[in-house]
Formats: sequence, C-alpha cells, structure tokens
Amino acid sequence: MSERARMLGERVEIRQQKRRVAVNCSALQERLRSLLSPALEGNDLNRDAILDAAVVLHSELGELAVLSAKLSVLNRELGA
Repeated sequence: MSERARMLGERVEIRQQKRRVAVNCSALQERLRSLLSPALEGNDLNRDAILDAAVVLHSELGELAVLSAKLSVLNRELGA
C-alpha cells in the first residue's frame, strides 16, 4: 500500500471519529441545557449530573480538537 493510500484511509477514519465525537458533544450540550433549565430552582439542580456531563463534554471537546488538528495535517500533506 502506498503512503498516499494509507493517508487517505487514515483521513477517512479520522473524519468518522470526528463525526462521532461531534455527535457526542451535541448530546452532552443538550443534556447540560436540560440539567440547567432556568425553570429549576437552585435546590432542584442535580449538581453531580451537571458536573459529570461538563467533565465529559470538556474531554470530548479536547478529543475533537485533537482530531481536527490531525485532519488538518493530513489535508495539508495530501494537498487537499
């Protein structure tokens, strides 16, 4: 397999991973919005669930940034 073919395959995989992570981020954002509903009283907030969702979202956003950087490098190397 040529280097170019390997890089093209890697780019496809990274794009798929990036889409999955982006979907997870969107779901976590929606979860946080529902947990932080303005209709809820301060005492009714589920602080543990909010913290858990925020930590996972932070991690997923970091993964998304890493994947974006890898994709940029591959695109530059492939001349795309």
